Amino acid sequence: MAIGLRPHKHSAKTTASRLRRQIRVRKKINGTADRPRLVVSKSSKHLFAQVIDDVAGKTLVSASTMEADLRGAEQGRLMREHGYASSTPVTDGENGFLVPVEDDAVAADRLLMLLRDPERAARIGENGRNSVQTRFSAEAMIQKLIGVYRDLLAERDGKQN
Repeated sequence: MAIGLRPHKHSAKTTASRLRRQIRVRKKINGTADRPRLVVSKSSKHLFAQVIDDVAGKTLVSASTMEADLRGAEQGRLMREHGYASSTPVTDGENGFLVPVEDDAVAADRLLMLLRDPERAARIGENGRNSVQTRFSAEAMIQKLIGVYRDLLAERDGKQN
């Protein structure tokens, strides 16, 4: 397994510490197609999440709090119409937890709750996995994409007439 680590724009000491930590964690935690690795990163303003298959070296799914800022109103409307952003994929307490972005205390409380109750953690994890597999299966994504293209073509044809 290749470990893709690269230094970032930080001091040499910070970079070395980060690389050591990443290598230590990656020796113990590997994502597979059946059970991918979840990586959550936080900046001062945004959260980033990736689901990674380390065996194939691919990022399966990624999400960021920055995405809504990058979409235009028209793209957002089309995406909502076809179920991409129709509702939150997380039902609080069922297949995950909804936590305010800048509230570290609530996030820590939810994590501790899961650590104390492994059965609940397993149930929430299984529900989340099932939700993602249903909402983002290849067939579902293809159908949604076809719908977006059909709408765009219909709009284009309507404007040309």
